[in-house]
Order: sequence, then structure tokens, then C-alpha cells
Amino acid sequence: MDLSDNQIQILERAFKLCPYPSETQHADLGRELGVQPHQIEFWFKNRRAQMSRCLGLTAWQARDEQVDNHLSDSENDKIDSENDKIH
Repeated sequence: MDLSDNQIQILERAFKLCPYPSETQHADLGRELGVQPHQIEFWFKNRRAQMSRCLGLTAWQARDEQVDNHLSDSENDKIDSENDKIH
């Protein structure tokens, strides 16, 4: 599957938010990007495997790392929102 830079950017953003999307999310992304949902599913599977190899982690460790990162992102968003209210 050859994706444009823009499509890859969209998938990377989605991956950061949720590395394990549901079938509905696969379908939604597929429609948005003009590709089949199964292609989205394989892209995510390959990206998770790539992340695990790069980090030298087992699949469970990689999943835990993603959860921790997501929680940190949520906390950062909350802090940014509070800061915006103050300023």
C-alpha cells in the first residue's frame, strides 16, 4: 500500500491517540484516506510491530508504554487547557 505523506501523517496522529483502533475506527480512517479498512488494520499492526522492535520491547511492554504515553498526553492537554483559562 503506497500512501501519501499526508495520509501517513493522519495515520501517525491516529496511532498516537489510539494504537489499537476498533473496526469502526479502521472503517472511518479508511473512508477518510480512500483505502480499505483492512489496509488500515495492517498499517497499525505493522506500526505497532515496528515500535516494539525499535524499543526492544515485548508486545505487552510496548502496549504498556503506549498507555503511559496516552495518559501523559491527556494530562498535558488538561494542563494546557487550564493554562489557557488563566491567560
